[in-house]
Amino acid sequence: RFKDAATQVLSSAVGGLLTLYGVGLTIKANRLDKSNDERKKAAPSLYALSEETWSHLSKNSKFIRQLEVSFDHSTIKEAKKDDLQFGFKEIRLENPGESACVFMGLLVNNDQWLVFQFDNVVPKGLSCGFTMPNSFKESCSIKTVSLVMGDMLGNVYGIPTSFKTEKMGKVTKVEVMGLFAPALLPEEKLVAFGDRGVK
Repeated sequence: RFKDAATQVLSSAVGGLLTLYGVGLTIKANRLDKSNDERKKAAPSLYALSEETWSHLSKNSKFIRQLEVSFDHSTIKEAKKDDLQFGFKEIRLENPGESACVFMGLLVNNDQWLVFQFDNVVPKGLSCGFTMPNSFKESCSIKTVSLVMGDMLGNVYGIPTSFKTEKMGKVTKVEVMGLFAPALLPEEKLVAFGDRGVK
């Protein structure tokens, strides 16, 4: 009888531990699902607007901000005499997403960071036009341009763009035409942004 009682107690204890372990796994999975849902809701959901579409928007649904690029050795490659000079035309963005996002900078040719001096919030439900008076230099033509966007949870994304270029005097102007799906940027890529690039 004692042996039977001990076996029953042991079985109950093991069963209880397994139940607690199962509950713990369920809670962890639910938290992970909730975290993923929150990240998806907060992720940038933007469209690039054409000049024609922009011109037809009401004044109450759009605004314009000037972007100031922070030029220092951590963000800009050292220019050489024969480098080509580039600039950006107005970048027009619409944010129909569920959350505001932050325009932090641009990544050119996957190796040159144009970091803005201030984070520029793109409120949800509004359209923003960003002008950048600064020009910059590259040793070759521009092959890739990505927007660097932060969400309200501290995640930072790269958003690849489609674009066209136009020679205007000595400067080749880049015009962003469309946006592709955002991708999370790893922390080691965000050194140029200092504390702003780390959650």
